[in-house]
Amino acid sequence: MKTYATVTIRRATAALAVVGLGMTGLAACGGSDAQTQTNADGKPIVHVSVVHDTANSPKMKDMSWAKKLEAACDCEIQWTDLDPTQWGQQKSAALGAGKIPDVSISAFTTSDMVQFGSSFEDLAPQVDKLSNVKEMFDTYPNAKKMSTDLEGHIYTLPNAGPEGFRGSSSHLMVNKTWLDKLGLKTPTTWDEFEAMLKAFKTEDPNGNGKADEVPFTFPALGTSNFSDNNPFVLLSSSGIVTQTRNQASQYGLYVDNGKVKPWLTSDNFKRLATWLNKLVSEGLLPAQALTQDYSKFTASMQGDVPTAGAVFGWNQIALFGSKYADQYVSIPPLKETSDGPDPVWDYASDDLQFGTGKLSVAADAPNKEAIYKLINALYSNEMSVEQYWGAIPEFTTKKSDTEYEVTQQVYPEASKIQMLSGNFAGWIRPDVKVTGKNGTTTNIEEFTIADDVYKPTYKKIEQTKNYMPAYVIPDSADQATLANNNTTLMNYAITQFSNWITKGGVDDGWDAYVKKLEAAGLDQNVQIWQKWYDKYAKEG
Repeated sequence: MKTYATVTIRRATAALAVVGLGMTGLAACGGSDAQTQTNADGKPIVHVSVVHDTANSPKMKDMSWAKKLEAACDCEIQWTDLDPTQWGQQKSAALGAGKIPDVSISAFTTSDMVQFGSSFEDLAPQVDKLSNVKEMFDTYPNAKKMSTDLEGHIYTLPNAGPEGFRGSSSHLMVNKTWLDKLGLKTPTTWDEFEAMLKAFKTEDPNGNGKADEVPFTFPALGTSNFSDNNPFVLLSSSGIVTQTRNQASQYGLYVDNGKVKPWLTSDNFKRLATWLNKLVSEGLLPAQALTQDYSKFTASMQGDVPTAGAVFGWNQIALFGSKYADQYVSIPPLKETSDGPDPVWDYASDDLQFGTGKLSVAADAPNKEAIYKLINALYSNEMSVEQYWGAIPEFTTKKSDTEYEVTQQVYPEASKIQMLSGNFAGWIRPDVKVTGKNGTTTNIEEFTIADDVYKPTYKKIEQTKNYMPAYVIPDSADQATLANNNTTLMNYAITQFSNWITKGGVDDGWDAYVKKLEAAGLDQNVQIWQKWYDKYAKEG
């Protein structure tokens, strides 16, 4: 199977590393009082700052689609490229000083707007004039909700990626070739999964005569929260919907019939830790999996022979490469016990498809009419495709308004690709189909292969509404409280979870663990999220 480098939609702006980039650099791209408003030809000048992978893509001024944008807004665009690893510190300084770029792409989050909204233009009154943005909101109401505060302000526009990404970023994949060789059926419960792992350990399924099989593994646990492809997702086996892209779930909470509850202190979590420890004690899950270096983990997935039996990952191609991807399939959610409740799965549909904080405008920016033309052009069909997959015709071939083909030759030379990928400010229409050239697979196809098995479960989750909607956002005061509580909670909970998995002792330490989390603010977090869930979710 041919493939190209997988490009994923990730809401990563809020977690960008904080490294130095001085205010001097910012002054060149923001602060409208110091800017020339028209050029020598009398055309309006629009200053646009873009956070993107500057190390692996051309500068904005060199992207051919960016040149088309100038024609669309009938203006001169002066671009500033902002490196993701440097933008964090600059953003804080800019917000504090009230000096922000006239137009920003992937630079500010909805959380920033909670505290600094007055520095930004309220785009809500302009939506009806921005036909492409209005079409996006009409098509995807939740995308609008995710960027609209309770007073109806829209200080930052979202993007909307391909519908194929509505799913989860966590997938439990099993080597189907091994199952078939050993005459095993796909497991449906924890007991059946454990029996499968034992067969993987003892029956040499990769056929090399060595005891090198790793029955079950996953990427290392995070240190700050519970996130993607973490074994806590297996709480879903007992009926708890996890949300590895949602702040409430990442820090220990879930929704059950409209009530916010802590999964961190649930008996479900206790049973999960106990079972995972059993797998470690039986040699079915290596203890070092919880702390292994990610590069070593991925390298181990692509050795001379496949060695992993079951593994959590984004998709088969991303984890195993084209060499072994065809051997692995995602399996339906496991039940904890055969007579237990129906299983669910991790849910991240809105969080994966929609990215908030993708375009904002300074309240004092000049040339607003030119800026509105620019925004509407960015959110047009063709320019959205170019931003996401690459400029036309150099990197993407247009076959019709709804059919595009990604040019094979651009990969793996990622440094030449003229695109923003998940950092784009635009939206991919649901009828747009993108294929790879000469047998290559696209990022959507690769994701779909991993995610399709969970689609029936997602429908059930959406019917019950047992999840925290992506548009529920606490205010700045509550965000500060949550952040303080979460630091203490996670420092303790993740360490305990790891120790219980590798060393056992869940029963002996459980009561003290619960008391310590309650004292550290877990109950307060429940109350805060319940308040905002009631304000947002119950209204829409």
